[in-house]
Order: sequence, then structure tokens, then C-alpha cells
Amino acid sequence: MHTFVETVSVTGAVAVAIVGTIMTLSLFYKALAWLSSTGAKPERLAVRGILQKDTLTTVHLSDRQTFERVRLVGFTNSESVKYRLPLELNEMVILSDEKETRFLVRASDIKMIVVAAAS
Repeated sequence: MHTFVETVSVTGAVAVAIVGTIMTLSLFYKALAWLSSTGAKPERLAVRGILQKDTLTTVHLSDRQTFERVRLVGFTNSESVKYRLPLELNEMVILSDEKETRFLVRASDIKMIVVAAAS
């Protein structure tokens, strides 16, 4: 009986140490993810001399749909841990029209972006 108690106490102590370590690490990484996700904003999309912050463009999609007089606000970045978006919503371009309506369009679906000449 004495060897059974010693064996159970040693394995119990090892099991408690492993479970405690796993719980501590999971709480640490959860807190780290929470801290890095606060204040997440889309990455700005700007090309010097062509696309400024308020440039109105026409965006043509591969399915022949057109968004006219929209601004390219930014895009969702799949490499960033700051977004709490499903995987399907990564790598999307954010468009905004003059009424501040926002559109998320898959970046691979954009066929052409037309920037009208400044008058």
C-alpha cells in the first residue's frame, strides 16, 4: 500500500503541474490576443499621386458589377492578429461611397480601378 500512495502522489503532482502550466499559458495568450486586438483599424490604401484619401474612383469587378464614385478606404490584412474576422473576410478591400455606405469586396474580384482626371 505504501508504494501505491507514493506512486499516486508523484504522478498526481506531475499531472497538477502540467495542467497548471497549460492553464497559465492559455490565459497568457488569451490576454495577449485581447490586448493586441483593441483599436484595430483597416490598413490605409494610398498610392502617391494617384489614390489619395478622398479620391473618387470607379471600381469594376470581374462579374461586371461596377461601384461608381467610391473611395478606397483600406483593406483587411490576413497577416494581422488585430482583426476578429472570419477567414473568408480576410484580404477584402473596403470601399465607401458619398453617403458613407461601406462595401467589402474581395481583392481578387477587382478587375479594374478607374481614377477620373482632376478637373
